[in-house]
Amino acid sequence: VSLASRRSGVQRTALYAAAGLSGAATIASTSRAGVVALAVVVVGLMLVPTGGLCRSVAARTRFVLGSAVASAVALVAVGGETLARFGDQEGASGAGGSGRLNLWRAGFTAFESEPLSGIGYGAFAPRALDLQRATPSVDFRDQEPLPDLPTHSAYIGTLAELGIIGLALLVVLLATVIWAAHVAYQRTRRVPSRLTHGVAAALPVSLAAWLSMSVFLSSVATRITWIAIGLAAALWALSRTPAEKVPDQAGSRGP
Repeated sequence: VSLASRRSGVQRTALYAAAGLSGAATIASTSRAGVVALAVVVVGLMLVPTGGLCRSVAARTRFVLGSAVASAVALVAVGGETLARFGDQEGASGAGGSGRLNLWRAGFTAFESEPLSGIGYGAFAPRALDLQRATPSVDFRDQEPLPDLPTHSAYIGTLAELGIIGLALLVVLLATVIWAAHVAYQRTRRVPSRLTHGVAAALPVSLAAWLSMSVFLSSVATRITWIAIGLAAALWALSRTPAEKVPDQAGSRGP
């Protein structure tokens, strides 16, 4: 979306179409965490000031309408299955409603055994079944007990495996990403045509989506986490470059 707002003609249309298709594909995936993240992105797009992700109110309106059409098509095609999954209480993977809750309870059991440093990175899945059985509140009546499952929550998983220290470091790391993106956004406000400005506006929205879906997924070690960290570092460094030394979207020198 940020890149599309800095292009014109066929390129802009193609990029907006790709964004709309991404939203439709998220719904078609029937991923509950994905749908939650998509909702956060849509709200985020509405909250970012004009000039950040969308260069004008008209561009924002076109994007929202296009996304709405794509989402409507996806909902008609597979929306029933997606909505049904929000009421799923079991799931073959054990990650359905009751299955996920059992894993969360087991995660807190692991945390209580080693609250400071956790039970060790990657140690939860091999012990998941034993930890669930050792947790009095776990109920297997609606879920087949399965081994080698993660906690299905980045926060509970970090707390269980790395303890309070690990969770605190994760929070500091994510806060640093947001801070770096904010600094880059503020530094480049005078030259909104710079791609750095748009990416700096987009990164917090993307991270907010990640934070929301990570409530339901063990996503700390996924690529997107480290891509966000790398982008934040790059944005902070690039935003320090004087505007007159950075080519604008047309390839010429900026003011």
